[in-house]
Amino acid sequence: MEKKSNFGKIVVTLIVFIIVILGILVIKQANIELLPNKENTEEVSSIVENVMSESSLKNEIQYIETNTVEPVLKVENHHSNEEGRVVKESNGYFYAQLGEEAKKLYRAIESHIEDMKTGTYTIEMGDTFQELLQQENGAEKLEQAYQDAWDAINTDRVDLFYIDSSKVYLYTQQTTFWNYSTYSVSIGPAESSNYYAAGYTSKEMINEELQQLENIRQTIIAQLTGNTYQKISQLNNYLVDTITYDETLNRANTRNIYGALIEKQVVCEGYAKALKYVLDAIGIPCVLVSGTATNTEGHTESHLWNYVQIEQNWYAVDSTWNDPVIQGGGNPTNAMKTEYLCKGQNTMQKDHNPNGKVSQKGMTFTYPTLSVQDY
Repeated sequence: MEKKSNFGKIVVTLIVFIIVILGILVIKQANIELLPNKENTEEVSSIVENVMSESSLKNEIQYIETNTVEPVLKVENHHSNEEGRVVKESNGYFYAQLGEEAKKLYRAIESHIEDMKTGTYTIEMGDTFQELLQQENGAEKLEQAYQDAWDAINTDRVDLFYIDSSKVYLYTQQTTFWNYSTYSVSIGPAESSNYYAAGYTSKEMINEELQQLENIRQTIIAQLTGNTYQKISQLNNYLVDTITYDETLNRANTRNIYGALIEKQVVCEGYAKALKYVLDAIGIPCVLVSGTATNTEGHTESHLWNYVQIEQNWYAVDSTWNDPVIQGGGNPTNAMKTEYLCKGQNTMQKDHNPNGKVSQKGMTFTYPTLSVQDY
């Protein structure tokens, strides 16, 4: 009986020993680091008014050993985030064209815009993409979805000028136990860095500038009267009258709404985004359109302009080209100010070619169909 008892003890001891060994097996972990808009820090095709070629987008994937797993926060498709704070959502014209995975990333980013004003906030998405990442080429598909999500956000939302999306990384942590892997995804800055656009240093600074912009937007809106066309026309004239085209092409805010409405010196992106920024606030549908345009000298350039909706029809507005640089100085005439105001296909197809590309490796977006005739 004593031998049987000892044998039982040995068996139990072996079982416990095996369980302990399994429990302390080294778990292989890896981070996949994806960079969205690596062509440069400029968004919406890196628009400039002179002939330029886009540098190629190069997403980098780096594998970094780590033992840290951050807590997971659930991201839900609501008008408030998980802390219960109401968040602003865009009209989502380009969001609506995204695939389901890209939409999840878009919603996660948009629901944390207030948090991202810190420049270092990390969005935890947990196992949201577990099924995708277990597929063949899952990492590449997620990378593409991330690029597409940022392209859509940067086109739907013109008020995020303080975030440099090329500095916002997608991290995928892979945990492997024997032959089974699980994945946890987060979005955040590089280590010991932030994702502020050049010149931005704090949430306080951002909020101050956003308030300045809101104040000037309300001042402009108060001056707009009449029907939809008349309001668009008055806003176009305001932009032409108050903004100077930036021929240096190198000012920090030359491509955003702050440069347009506060500093009043921008290139075409600034004009187009300013028009959208004001029209969004008064409920007039307006989208950014990227492509190329051919000037009177026959030079084809990367360009950005707008489509606006009036009475169920869409028309093009190019406030930049309504504000031409006049040789020898002087102001544009009234005829110049309206040359590209609410125009249809017959006018725009002569020198404007929309291509639907926000970045070289991003998806090709579609735009509303323009009315054939001018308004």
